[in-house]
Amino acid sequence: MLRQEADMNASPTEPPAVTAIRMTMGHWVAQCVSVACELRIPDLVAGGPRTADELAEACGADPGAMLRLLRALASLEVLAQTGDGRFEATPLSEQFRQDVPSVGPYARFVTGPESWRAWGELLEAVRSGETAFEEVYGMGLFDYGREHPERGRIFNQAMTSFNVAVAEEIVDAYDFSRFRGIVDVGGGQGLLLAAILRRHPSARGVLFDLPQVVEQAKEVLEGAGVADRCEVAGGDFFQEVPSGGDAYVLKVVIHDWDDERARRILSNCRKAMGEDGRLLVVERVIPERLEPTFVDQRGTLMDLNMLVLSGGRERTESEFKELFESAGFTLQRLFPSPSGLNVIEAIPTAI
Repeated sequence: MLRQEADMNASPTEPPAVTAIRMTMGHWVAQCVSVACELRIPDLVAGGPRTADELAEACGADPGAMLRLLRALASLEVLAQTGDGRFEATPLSEQFRQDVPSVGPYARFVTGPESWRAWGELLEAVRSGETAFEEVYGMGLFDYGREHPERGRIFNQAMTSFNVAVAEEIVDAYDFSRFRGIVDVGGGQGLLLAAILRRHPSARGVLFDLPQVVEQAKEVLEGAGVADRCEVAGGDFFQEVPSGGDAYVLKVVIHDWDDERARRILSNCRKAMGEDGRLLVVERVIPERLEPTFVDQRGTLMDLNMLVLSGGRERTESEFKELFESAGFTLQRLFPSPSGLNVIEAIPTAI
């Protein structure tokens, strides 16, 4: 009975007051995960159960404080406690490892100090409509990453780890087989493009992002066995994008920007493609009528995250339609994936 009362996961019969209290504890949970990732605890227990003292020594932490953290992680099922008091891996801890493909780097960025401080200014962001990150740090998120290369590297790793979880779903959701030349605009380290090229051996790709980002793509492309079919190009999508592609893919790029800057990126894609080209924007689409589901919660919370971090936004289908039309495209169809991301297909508007 005590175990049921302590369960952090809401049940269908949970009293509203308990749900309300649990919601206010969300930042505690996030910081437990953040610290676990920073100390690489999921990596350390992957080889077998460890005592709190062993983990404290490995992490350079206080043994007593480490024990308290490990207990909290066990209550959250990030770890499990053995009968002799040691702590071992769980399916959830495997998701937070950083020595194998996982969402660990993504969790490290989302719960890291920059996000933490910026989210602390959500109230002011809601009142003013201004981007909290810029108010806290005096510069935009991407400028900050360039000025602080280590934090920028963590961000890029986070985006790649997110792609690990969803790349195959996107390739399943949309048929890329008709395209011979695919340009991945803002494609980071190339994991999504690698998945597309691996699935379609006759296609060639261009990975396009900032020079300091794409220079980290070699390992991903070579590991997927597609480096010989993929050109890597550095540049600024606000200025221009590589021309000549049959399809232009932008995965979770447009949501980083307000309408004016998003329109500029899309307009550059329109200039670069032929009349038979396709624009494929991979984003969450906020439903016109929301339901209390994880997909809708993640979409609406990510929308606030964009307000806090980058000044961008998530959009409804009608908002995407209007944005596309202003950049010279006509929205055709949405292809949903299990992750909640949609491949939004658009074609050049006939002049």
